[in-house]
Amino acid sequence: MLAVGSLVYIALASVSSHYHAPGATLEEQATLGLVWVGVQSVFNATDTVGLLLLPIGVIVLGFVMRRAPSFGKSFGRLIVVLGVVAVVGMSIAVADPRSQIALFGIFLGAIIGQVIFPILLGWKVYSLSRVP
Repeated sequence: MLAVGSLVYIALASVSSHYHAPGATLEEQATLGLVWVGVQSVFNATDTVGLLLLPIGVIVLGFVMRRAPSFGKSFGRLIVVLGVVAVVGMSIAVADPRSQIALFGIFLGAIIGQVIFPILLGWKVYSLSRVP
């Protein structure tokens, strides 16, 4: 998801170079403006869906972990809580992206969904694999 988010600059660089080309007419510039909005919209949708669906998947996985004896109920609950916090944070960011709390929501959702959860899950799976 982070790689897709960085591709927007590559995609928009060629649109920008055509827009600012010396021979570009007003009609071409108007069309390229619409192309710019379309490209940006596709990448915004990708980011939004990725940042909302990933924590929802974390919640579902947490519920499944609660029923598995090797993971335990407490670890499953922790994962569910982290997923809920991430969904709430990203929902705040999507609902009002210009608010002051939106940055906190994005930070919370992204850090939990893409940093904390993989570290916790990796640690737990690794520790389970070491048990004889």
